Amino acid sequence: MARRGGAPALVAVLLHEWSDRPVELGLAATDLLAMSLYARGDVVVEALRRAAARVEGLSDAALTALATENLQALDEAALATLVSTHAIGGYEVLRTRGAEDVVRLHRTFVERSRGFVSLLHLARLESLAAFFLRYLQSADYIVAAPVLLAELALDRGRPVSVTTTDEDGQGYIAARNAILDGSAKGYHARVLAEERRWWSLRAEAVAKTQPLTRMAEAEIGSMLSAMPFPYEVVDRIAVAHPTWRWGARVRAAMHARLGDAEALPLVADYLARFGSDDDLWRTVFDGDFVSARRQALLALAVQETLRTPHVVANWRALARLLGPDGTLAQQIDASLLAQRRHEVK
Repeated sequence: MARRGGAPALVAVLLHEWSDRPVELGLAATDLLAMSLYARGDVVVEALRRAAARVEGLSDAALTALATENLQALDEAALATLVSTHAIGGYEVLRTRGAEDVVRLHRTFVERSRGFVSLLHLARLESLAAFFLRYLQSADYIVAAPVLLAELALDRGRPVSVTTTDEDGQGYIAARNAILDGSAKGYHARVLAEERRWWSLRAEAVAKTQPLTRMAEAEIGSMLSAMPFPYEVVDRIAVAHPTWRWGARVRAAMHARLGDAEALPLVADYLARFGSDDDLWRTVFDGDFVSARRQALLALAVQETLRTPHVVANWRALARLLGPDGTLAQQIDASLLAQRRHEVK
């Protein structure tokens, strides 16, 4: 799903595999209906609506209770099997029985759990990823993962108030908050202007200092046309973190703002690895890059739309290129809203 989004064939598999997991399926359905536009009559749409309706408006406590339905009679072995596939209900029943050690004693549990959250994030199933991580932390199954939890919110355009002892993580959160809350100029004047020392170091050395923070600072510098260090630093960090979607987008955005020849291949590479999303296209359309590369961008958008016709971000990109007055974009958003709000029978 990270690449193909809510493709009907993938959704059909999800509906089958999670048919007995109302919380996981419902939260995933909520995200899928928000980012996918299906053909009229597509059989997956009604199933997604029904699943999303079951979790709509529920608190975390209510979601947790729903996840345990029909699991109370299972023995520890069966529950452990469910936990091995990250079933929230399995975790919770073991916890309420005082059998948390069945989970905790698994040596790779923490790494596997965070890895699962990261995969959900890459698949853009953000509601499920955030709830799953909040549940694990509230149930004391894993130690706090503030940077990961913050990134889930930041990637959805929501500033966060999170404290961490990880210096790189704290700097990263502060810089990304500044981008989202409109204080990027103030952050640049307060923090980045004092860091001219980076220019005296080799790009390779700068990239290794605090890569998360440096990438967020690069986004601010690129936006304001006042980079705090050489552009090569961004390239090196992105290459060193090949599964970091936001980092790849920042790299593509930086080169687009520069208007250099690397921008288009980087946009194409992002689409090939992470699929299409509004954030990428919004960045590409920012500034003069789109006017200079309109035909090439149109070809990319058409190619991506043909490959993944259900991804609404593709249609929004085409609407921006073909109907700059906003009429087409409004029609697309109206269709998406109608699909999500259709009465569940």
